[in-house]
Amino acid sequence: PYVPLTATASFTSYTKDGFEAHMQKKLAQLANELTERGVKVAISNSSEARGLYDPYFKGEPLQASRMLAANPASRADVTELLFTNFEHVNG
Repeated sequence: PYVPLTATASFTSYTKDGFEAHMQKKLAQLANELTERGVKVAISNSSEARGLYDPYFKGEPLQASRMLAANPASRADVTELLFTNFEHVNG
């Protein structure tokens, strides 16, 4: 579930009950609690979620393809962030 980038891009229907802002905060709180217990966590989300994962997480840009859209012309790569609480090696 991604934090919407704009007010009009507010798809949150990942479950029958949706996935609203308070649930995003709860997810981030769980990620922080796991970090405090020494668990490695990686979460991809929109750049709008950056503040939720401070101070434990570093957000690295990640290109993701979007293949679902009502208008095929709007299907494109988007930049999201990969939040991790550990150092990772590319390659």
